Amino acid sequence: MAGRPMKPIPDDAPPELARLAELLRDVCLAADGPPLAAIAERAGVPKSTLRHALGGERLPNMETVLGLVAACQDPAVEAVVRQDERMRAAVLWREAYRAVNADRLSASGTEGAPRELAVANRLIQGHAARRQSDSAADVDGMVRLREDRLAAQAALDAAVERLGRATAAVALARAALRAASAAEHEATAAASGTGTQAPDPDRARNES
Repeated sequence: MAGRPMKPIPDDAPPELARLAELLRDVCLAADGPPLAAIAERAGVPKSTLRHALGGERLPNMETVLGLVAACQDPAVEAVVRQDERMRAAVLWREAYRAVNADRLSASGTEGAPRELAVANRLIQGHAARRQSDSAADVDGMVRLREDRLAAQAALDAAVERLGRATAAVALARAALRAASAAEHEATAAASGTGTQAPDPDRARNES
């Protein structure tokens, strides 16, 4: 990523917030090095907001995090992979939000949860449900492929069996042909040895 080096993440930053900042820095570094200004423009946020998000000193809003990740992703990468990356960022944002606002959330309980946190929960849960559905579909597809393979194997085995029977029949027919030829040869040889000749049908007709 071009531009001046970023300051280290503060040591006193909550671990969850530090992990989120590290993820966002990795996302920017993986984006083939465009300057922060270009990344901020792609994400639709001010450059100062982007610097704060990468600094680990304050928690950015969820829209900024997801917009930043989307802006830095390679469009050539599969959509499923890009969506997984955005959801990982959303999970880290949720963990950081809960850590930074632990006292507030403890006081309010589950009721009155901030809208942004509720939206993040719905996004993450919906993504998990889709991934589970996709996994189930993958399993079904593998089962169908296995069934197709077994059917093809059974068809091949039956064809090989039929071929084996046909080969055996051919061998028997060849043996019978050799036996008949040998018998005919022996009969011809025997007739020649005794001077006996087979009747000539044309001569018989002329004599009559």
